[in-house]
Amino acid sequence: MDKVWEAGLRKGKLEIQSLPIELQSCVSSGDGVADHYGGRTNFTFVEQRDDRILILEKIDSDYAQAHTAINMTGGYGTGILGSAINELASSLPEIVNRSVTTNDEFHSVERRQLVSNIKKMIASHTGSEEDQWSITFTSTGSEAMDLALQLVYLEGLNLTTGVNSRHKKDIVLACHGAWHGWSQGPNQLLDRKQFTEGVPRIRDLEVVFRLFAFKGVEKI
Repeated sequence: MDKVWEAGLRKGKLEIQSLPIELQSCVSSGDGVADHYGGRTNFTFVEQRDDRILILEKIDSDYAQAHTAINMTGGYGTGILGSAINELASSLPEIVNRSVTTNDEFHSVERRQLVSNIKKMIASHTGSEEDQWSITFTSTGSEAMDLALQLVYLEGLNLTTGVNSRHKKDIVLACHGAWHGWSQGPNQLLDRKQFTEGVPRIRDLEVVFRLFAFKGVEKI
């Protein structure tokens, strides 16, 4: 595998037949990750060392181009544990064995510490106070939007009587169009247009799309 890494560092071409047998099959099988146009991607993620990942791109039936890149794909494992961070590696067994592994529906010391740190960061960046913010965690952006819309709907609604005490129109402002780092990330490499073309309309709510621009939002 060292020779493949060497090729990756210089972006060299390799004969597929020169690769290890299992890697040959993976690169040439045509069973890569499906794109959104009925085809398959040509990239095979081979191995990671430190913060670099080794990638093989199939050029034709005989050759593959080797690349190295910083792993910023945003997988859950990377997001939770980091990407081959030496400072974490030595402590990982203790963390795994002792930490409480629950979701956001259960409070814990670890969760409180994380929430507190995030509130401090937000307050510092916005010039506000920590106690002005409420934090919850979700697995995806879609889940976060779903929860936000539920909270908007339930505010002022008496669940016992069904009476809604609100009289003004609600405004839900959602950032879309490859925000939060994805604009330079793997979604664009794979041409996943559904991440960049906005969110669907929501029944009974007026939806105004403002792509990559906040000018005039105060007039909505």
